[in-house]
Amino acid sequence: MSTELSLERLQHLYTLFRAHKPYAGWAASYRKDAEWVRELTEAEFGDPANQERLWRLKGIATLGPGESVNVKGAYTDPEVIDALFQLRGTPLPDAPEARAKALQDHYAHILAMVHPRHATMRPQAKLARMLTAFFARDTAPLYSTESSRRARSLVLGTGTVGPIEGMVLVRHRLRAALGAEADLDEDVRRAMFCWWLHEHFAGISQGEDPPSPTSDIPETIADAPKPSLVLLPVAQQRKGLAAIGGYLETWRAVVSAARNGATPDDIVTTMRTTYGITSLSPKSCRGVFNDVRNAGFLEAKDGLWHPSDAGRTLVEEDPPDILVERFLLQTFGIPQVIRYLRDGPRTRNEVILELRRRYPSWTSNFAPRAQLSWARALGLVAGEADGRVSLSDYGATWESRLPEEMHDPAVSAKVSDEDHDEDVDDDLPLAITAGKPATNPLTDQPFPALLAALRKNLPDFVLDEPQLRSLHVAWHCNPGKRFVLLSGLSGTGKTALLHHYARAYAELCGLDPNEQLAIVAVSPEWRDPTGLLGYHNPLHSEPTWQKEPALRLLLDAARHPGRPYFLVLDEMNLAHVEHYFAPFLSAMETGRQLHLHEEEDDVNGVPPAINWPKNLFIGGTLNMDETTHPISDKVLDRAFTLEFWDVDLRDYLARRTVAPDLVQLLLDLHGILATVRRHFGYRTAGELLAFMGHADASTELLDQAVFSKVLPRLRGEDTPAFGAALAAAQKRCAEAKLTRCAGKLTEMQARLTQTGVARFWA
Repeated sequence: MSTELSLERLQHLYTLFRAHKPYAGWAASYRKDAEWVRELTEAEFGDPANQERLWRLKGIATLGPGESVNVKGAYTDPEVIDALFQLRGTPLPDAPEARAKALQDHYAHILAMVHPRHATMRPQAKLARMLTAFFARDTAPLYSTESSRRARSLVLGTGTVGPIEGMVLVRHRLRAALGAEADLDEDVRRAMFCWWLHEHFAGISQGEDPPSPTSDIPETIADAPKPSLVLLPVAQQRKGLAAIGGYLETWRAVVSAARNGATPDDIVTTMRTTYGITSLSPKSCRGVFNDVRNAGFLEAKDGLWHPSDAGRTLVEEDPPDILVERFLLQTFGIPQVIRYLRDGPRTRNEVILELRRRYPSWTSNFAPRAQLSWARALGLVAGEADGRVSLSDYGATWESRLPEEMHDPAVSAKVSDEDHDEDVDDDLPLAITAGKPATNPLTDQPFPALLAALRKNLPDFVLDEPQLRSLHVAWHCNPGKRFVLLSGLSGTGKTALLHHYARAYAELCGLDPNEQLAIVAVSPEWRDPTGLLGYHNPLHSEPTWQKEPALRLLLDAARHPGRPYFLVLDEMNLAHVEHYFAPFLSAMETGRQLHLHEEEDDVNGVPPAINWPKNLFIGGTLNMDETTHPISDKVLDRAFTLEFWDVDLRDYLARRTVAPDLVQLLLDLHGILATVRRHFGYRTAGELLAFMGHADASTELLDQAVFSKVLPRLRGEDTPAFGAALAAAQKRCAEAKLTRCAGKLTEMQARLTQTGVARFWA
């Protein structure tokens, strides 16, 4: 049944609203803020103090917890300031639908500029409030999903539009009922009327007239007291929330998966395919679905599950007030976290110990740690530079509404880790260990432990400890740019070193290395990022994004910010790095989002953009020869570059069973060729030894082995050093009775004299 009011009914209600004269002081403060915004000159508009006031127009409305969303960085961002200034003077289309869509698009554009660059949560209400000052004739203070939906329901009837679109269309229909606004006073009055309709929605939707105001009605909506939270009795509260990958976004994904009606199995499938929640097993996804359903965010209709009004609010609104309030009212753990942090920052272990003190049935860190993770995911808790955690402004707003006395539950039987979700996004790795600080495997994995693990697991691998230490420090000194380039001689184990380091690191963190590592071979044909970020697959009837291994790793890293992920790009300079790697270079430099595609919505689980994952370690290998491209300063400025030219062949051969004569021959040839940087690496030596170690090989085949694996690297111009190296190599091969090699080197010497250039393949 539609609740849309007739034009006559709207006229009657507006007359009643004028007669009641609610919120006596609100019109003055609303008008004052709107006039101030209109009169700002361009120079005044860009002043940081004025920008701060623009984002804090409390004379128009206060936003409850949404007021605490921190957008301080936007006050001095020239790009954001210019976009806002241009928007204030932008003429909108005359047609109502086009006008509404244009303002909604401007809102979305600026919101994307501010979040996540300057705000951890989307400042939806703050930006919408600013637009009500910019466009007082087209908007209303309907900043919550509930108030917007109620006003649209009464004025427009059914229909799904964006929040700013809804404001514009509501004001347009009011204009049809009440006539055109004459001045700013009338603009403000009708904006307040929209809020009045929301406040009296229940009675108006039943055909009733709102009663006359009482004497204790607040003068402005800003004066309305924020009620204290009435928590469930502690015996009825849920004891903690299980940690899950994605936290808030996973709950939102459940609701989104049901938007057209779905069975539980359909929702689980959509969660794992469309929304890419593969870190949770189907069983765990079903558990999250049950939690979301039990919390009232889904409702059953005709045998299918659909989003409830609360569910739509959860998906659409930031900050997630509706979920925070329900968790605080119904769950033991999260309220206790923010109450404990009221007096100042604490270490994570201190928070864990406090929760375990208050509820001794938590006999491990598992459940308390999950409550802290949830509090952080909801924006209630923030990390300090020294590694401690503290209340965010948003968290402090909610903490102030908690009752002063909060009881602890009775101690029950032991709760084991197995009673919780098996698929935990362990983004706050903590340990309660006497005398030891909490550690995070992402940032605190010690170098000695890595070195010991590599030596134990790879007894035959030549480890250069200074080089390995340099790699470790380079990957950890700047969390925003974990990008290292390994250049130098082919076959020196650059890719193998990155591979083994990543595996050892993951294993020390207790993770499966196969889940944390992707090795991608760069193709010479790469001209754009599709080899890494994927592309639209045109063979599907619906939009489908082809996920490449690098993209899968990126999405996992974004979902699990507490786990290390390693992307190894083999032979990066076979193609122009600046062409295919440009989005990565930009994101890691600016800290802004990494753009994945240009669609507005997710494409089978791939969002348009992700925050740059600071838990992503990127290692690239470079070979320096005529088949590769030079590396630009743009790339080098963002990376640490380590050179790999030195080859400890003696150590490599000593770890293997090799005849002494062959060892000496290889060492001699390696030393001769190293003088002109034409020496060979471990891969060449290993393949030569494998050739000679075959059951059908004979000593006579050594000539062929050296000819095939060592000599093809030789090329150079007629310089004293290169000529001397050819002569020395020819002499050593002749001494070893490698007649074919000696003959080839003699030919190359003659060609060098005749043409000034000698190459093996000439």
